[in-house]
Amino acid sequence: MKRFVFATIFSAAMLLPIYAQTPGPGDSKDPSRNPAEAKTKAGARTYRQQDRIAAGEKSGNLKPKAAANLEKREAGINKTRADMRKANGGKLTAADRAKINARQNKVSHSIKARKEAGAAEKK
Repeated sequence: MKRFVFATIFSAAMLLPIYAQTPGPGDSKDPSRNPAEAKTKAGARTYRQQDRIAAGEKSGNLKPKAAANLEKREAGINKTRADMRKANGGKLTAADRAKINARQNKVSHSIKARKEAGAAEKK
């Protein structure tokens, strides 16, 4: 019985550091995010923009309503990308990538402008 208790405690102590290093939901390195999408430039950019929105909301520079609007726009881009892939057999054409990139540029500029406006209001 003592061996069992010791083995259990020892195993838990050995696994604790591994568990502590595992990224959780919302972490920028969260493995639950779609890994295939993150391999593309557009997919990685989507995650970075999501992180920028979350950081702006957390810092208070981005109002919740503005953050919700930006998230909605990002979701629209994601849906458009999925529809484009579906229409082209799982691939994005160069023209499709250019359209997605242009829309992401607009959202990126909006994130920056709204965060700056929020920061200016704080002063």
